[in-house]
Amino acid sequence: MRNSFAVLLLEDQPPCKTKTPSPPLLSSWGQEQRQLMLETPGPRKSQQRRSETRSRDHLGFGLHLTLQLRNACCLMHPQDSTRKCGAGPGQGTGTSGHRAHLAKEHCSEWNYILTMGKVKTSVQMIADALTAKVDMSTPPIGAKEKEELHRLTALWISKCGRPQAVVEDTELRSLLARILELCKARLRYELPCRQTIGKHLMLLGHEGKALGRDFIVRLIKSGVRPTITGDLWSESGMGLFGIYAHGITETWVVEKALIGLVACSAERHTAVNIKKWTEEALVSIGFRSEDLLGSS
Repeated sequence: MRNSFAVLLLEDQPPCKTKTPSPPLLSSWGQEQRQLMLETPGPRKSQQRRSETRSRDHLGFGLHLTLQLRNACCLMHPQDSTRKCGAGPGQGTGTSGHRAHLAKEHCSEWNYILTMGKVKTSVQMIADALTAKVDMSTPPIGAKEKEELHRLTALWISKCGRPQAVVEDTELRSLLARILELCKARLRYELPCRQTIGKHLMLLGHEGKALGRDFIVRLIKSGVRPTITGDLWSESGMGLFGIYAHGITETWVVEKALIGLVACSAERHTAVNIKKWTEEALVSIGFRSEDLLGSS
């Protein structure tokens, strides 16, 4: 009975379509060699598999390093280097959310993780800043804005008599390039050479004459006799002598104003020359040395 039931089931089934095997194109020995070649990974395939495995390991290890408790990013905040980022993934995104966050907010660190499989140390970050290159593909700023930044740089140098050659310092230029890179600047700016800084310093000296005269007149009217000092910037081919007026105002605040700037690279910095340069600077703004120093 069981056998007949089985026969009926087989008879009720639709006929099975059998595929006629195609005649072998290779001999049995050729087929064995072909199968062996398909099963044995070549050097390129094995290298690709190792690379994919290594990339997955690096990616997972790098993501693990960037996570803290509660799945928060432990890298530095992109706008505030004094605190951690602390951003978490979007709702329901998990690891993919962390990847998107790193790629968007921490581009440099994310590329480093993809390449090396670890987070940058502070030493590596400093090394990257020192070796930062100016991206020449970024368009430069306009001529007007460039002159404005050159002037601000010259003002920064003249404030405390900093060396003019500091603008050509490699580390300072690398620092500026790295700052622009991290801030995702749309435009490119490079510090000027020392010759350009010298020209802007001379312009500041001419502008300081009018401001210096008003400053001295205000001090004299308030009964304060200003003190005239000189600041000598002696560099290779860029000697400048800055002349300043100091005084205590009626609010007991010490103020300082630049009243002249003399190019002195071709002359010796003797006491006689320094006295002559100071007197010429005072005369150019309408004062005699006796007006300020008194008669001996």
